[in-house]
Amino acid sequence: MEGMIKLDFFSLENFKNFINIEVLPPLDTNCYYFNFDDNIIVVDPACKSEKLYKYIESRKNYKKYIILTHNHIDHINGVNYLLENFSDFNVVMHENDAQKYYDTYINGASYLGIEYENFDISIILDKNYFYKDELISKILKKFPLFKFYKLPEIEDLIFFTTPGHTAGSISFIYKNLLFTGDTLFQNGWGRTDLPSGDEYRIKESILLYYEIKENYLLKLENFSFIFKDFIVLPGHGDHTILDDEKDFLKEYLNLNI
Repeated sequence: MEGMIKLDFFSLENFKNFINIEVLPPLDTNCYYFNFDDNIIVVDPACKSEKLYKYIESRKNYKKYIILTHNHIDHINGVNYLLENFSDFNVVMHENDAQKYYDTYINGASYLGIEYENFDISIILDKNYFYKDELISKILKKFPLFKFYKLPEIEDLIFFTTPGHTAGSISFIYKNLLFTGDTLFQNGWGRTDLPSGDEYRIKESILLYYEIKENYLLKLENFSFIFKDFIVLPGHGDHTILDDEKDFLKEYLNLNI
């Protein structure tokens, strides 16, 4: 990980040299963590992890961010453990999920019989972090109800709303890595029958991924790498390639991709 040669974009052969993936209980959630430019990014810590602790401890002077793709207990229940050991973590969640993330009915803790302790969210993605450039402005004309965000401290990450699994679900991209939370899986998509779920909106969110690929990723001036697609890193299950999901989504979600 340390000292690796930076590539403009990742391939299926090299992305695991950059991303750490740990599958955590109780629902086999993919917790991702990586570092760049003296920043540590942790995505959806489901529970306590000694391996993750050691990774952070060896980089304790880095700026630290926990990205929560949504407010379900199997994606947030390791936050307190990290905050207790590293008080300088910034916790990031979208404003729509931050409103009631502590409600054990909303986050599913009561349903799963999991003990839950509340924590503070230090960065709420709202209008203060709206972002658009020329390419994203064109996407927003076609998808006007969606929002894009950037944090000034970690500008290499672009966040955007992908509601459907929950009202405040977010996804984000780092180069050509696409973190989808529980919106899109390999041969599947997130449940919409839970609190604040919406089947129509999750379909629109998945369509947005393909719009971002065609009208953002493929039009970047420095996108010269031979592998020209998003590597999808979902909240559960194996990674996939965005283009590989087209046939499944056309058949089972009736999406016009």
